[in-house]
Amino acid sequence: MGKLYMTRPSKQRKPVLLALAASFLLTILIVAGSRNLEHYDAALFGYTIASVVAFGAIVFRYAIWLQRPATRVYWRRGWKLYLQREKFAQNTANAAKTIATNLVGQRFIFKRGFSRWAMHFLIFPAHWDPKLRIPRGQVVAAASIVSPKY
Repeated sequence: MGKLYMTRPSKQRKPVLLALAASFLLTILIVAGSRNLEHYDAALFGYTIASVVAFGAIVFRYAIWLQRPATRVYWRRGWKLYLQREKFAQNTANAAKTIATNLVGQRFIFKRGFSRWAMHFLIFPAHWDPKLRIPRGQVVAAASIVSPKY
């Protein structure tokens, strides 16, 4: 049987601690944002746990990724380029445009078909803010009418 290669635990200590701290901070923000869980829907508990764990996993993966010398150079250089004083406004406008086009407008889904885009677009706003007063069942029902075979 071959040798099992693992990274040294000392190289994973910092990423693990960062991931735990990020998950803890997100948990604190969820509790604070829901006014000490007073305005928290218990039916979403599983999604909340999954989101906290996924966020911690993403932070862990980024921390491991940034330990590599080449990726650390790319990361730092990318931020230096973004934060350049003479191009900061243009870079921020481009980032906002990309977020608006790809996240809010979901243009990447629109390329696959209008009905698919309409379904995603109808579901998407219900996840942004519970104060939108959009009954989730009606949004999902409208989305399924638009694209019943999806």
